[in-house]
Parts: sequence; structure tokens; C-alpha cells
Amino acid sequence: MLKKLFIFTMLLALGVLPSTFAQQIKAVSFNIRNSKNSSIDAENSWHLRRDAVIDFIRDEKPDVICLQDALIDQLSYIDNSFRKKYRRIGLGADNGISKGSYNAIYYDTASVELSWHTTRWLSKTPRQTSNGWDEQKRRTVTIALFRDKYTNKQFYVFNTHLGALNTIAYPESIKLLNELIDSYAKQNTPVILAGCFNATDLEPLLIQFYNNDIMSARRTAEKTDFRNTYNAFGKGEQSMIDHIFIRNISVQPFKTIVKNYGAKFISDHYPVYIVFSL
Repeated sequence: MLKKLFIFTMLLALGVLPSTFAQQIKAVSFNIRNSKNSSIDAENSWHLRRDAVIDFIRDEKPDVICLQDALIDQLSYIDNSFRKKYRRIGLGADNGISKGSYNAIYYDTASVELSWHTTRWLSKTPRQTSNGWDEQKRRTVTIALFRDKYTNKQFYVFNTHLGALNTIAYPESIKLLNELIDSYAKQNTPVILAGCFNATDLEPLLIQFYNNDIMSARRTAEKTDFRNTYNAFGKGEQSMIDHIFIRNISVQPFKTIVKNYGAKFISDHYPVYIVFSL
């Protein structure tokens, strides 16, 4: 036993631990449902489910959290709940600072280190605060390069929220996302593309990602599920529209989280997550 412990300690010191000891990283994608619709959401209003969202994060302990459709008051509540654990990046879509919807990324400072980040708009002028093609709503993608503190390896995260399929903006946004991924994530760097895509991952427009070797984690994971992710607070249509796409990453489980955390629904979307090693 002492001999095995000695060997393990030496391998750790040399940074050559076998893959069976590789650090696993958990990445969550979650459309949180914005807080501005309290009168419509009634018993599902943000102030009645916000503590359940905090309990969900505490329970799952993700290393990276990709949130969509969040407003600054919601992010501030999460910030205040996790000041010693998570940091947040991403800009508000409406003014490039704090107004509008966020595609925020939280990361656990104990397990991953932020190397670089930026926000781009899904539009003809992605470096400027701008509307996308024929859409009235401004949409963004938050981009981050992280370093896994355990393996010292890097990986990119792209977090976004697409609109309706029947717009010019939808295929143009996919084209832009492919271009951004190719522009930043070079030399076989692992990539995660997370978000609410308002379409199944077999939608022909989304299959353009597959042509760029960006695959659906749901369909390539060793263990997976095919649950609907949009739940409409249990009052209507359900669909599978929240996805995590990957490139140069091997995913162990993909999972849709439907657990009750003290509120019947923590959002009108269920979170999804992947676990992977670098």
C-alpha cells in the first residue's frame, strides 16, 4: 500500500498521472428564463424559484455554467450566493455593459482558470452592439478560453442563444459561430458550444456544425438521454432545444437535469450537462 502511495505521489509531482486519474470537468448549459415576466410566470416567477436555482448549482457543483436569457438582477443574486466559488464573464446584449439579456459564463476558480474572454454579437458587425440581420432582439455569444488547473490543458467555451428558425438571422448566426470557432480555437483545442438553439440537434441548419466536426454531445456521449429540455413550466409544448456541442472532446455522460430543488420548475427549460476529461 505504501509503495502504491509513493508511486502515485511521484506521478503527481511529475505531472504524468495515468488517464484513470484524470480530472473530470462538468459543464452545464441552462436557459434560466429571464425575470421580467413575473406577471405572466405567476407561481414560476424568478423570486419564487431563485433559491431553487442556487440549490441546483450547489448540488451539481459544475466547473463551468453557461447561462442563457439571464438579466442582471438574476446574475447579481447568483453572484452574491457564490462569491467565494464562482466568477462571471459576459456582457449584456443591449448596451455591451449591463443592459439586456446575458449569455453569461460562470467558472469555478478552484478547478479552472480563465485565460481570455470576449463577447461577440450575432450580427453583420459582431464586434459592435448590434441587432442581428432581421431580428429586433440583440443576441450574443460569450467566448472564453479556460485552463484546467489539474492537467494544465486549455479548452474553449462558446455560450449563445439563437432565435426563431424562420429568420435570416438563424442560418447567418450558425455561419458566424462556425467562423468564430475556427478563428479562435486552433491547433486541435477542445471546444464546447453550449446554448439554447430553439431547434432539435437534428435540425438541418444545425447539422452545419457537424460539417465542421462540431458534434452533438447528446448523440456522442458514452451515456446519454433524449429528454425534452423545454418544459413550458408544465403548461404546454415540450421540445428538445437545449444542446451542448463539442469538438476534440470525449464526453462520458450527457444528462438532462429534471430534479426538484424546492420549486416544481427551476426554469421553463431543464439544464443539461456533460462531464469530460482533457
